[in-house]
Amino acid sequence: MFEAYRQDRIRRDAFLNLLCLDDKILDDIGLTRAEVECAARLPLRVNASDVLAAEALARRKGQIG
Repeated sequence: MFEAYRQDRIRRDAFLNLLCLDDKILDDIGLTRAEVECAARLPLRVNASDVLAAEALARRKGQIG
């Protein structure tokens, strides 16, 4: 149980590095600061990167289609 928490914490800490990027760079990789901030508030057991990637993909599909 502790090992799973530790891995979740490491993964979330790495994810939070996205908040250090400026808005132009986030836009270049297809994200918005608001999306990153929202995903960062998800429960620790949820992989914020997976949620963010799915939301960004859905947004891009909506713009194209």
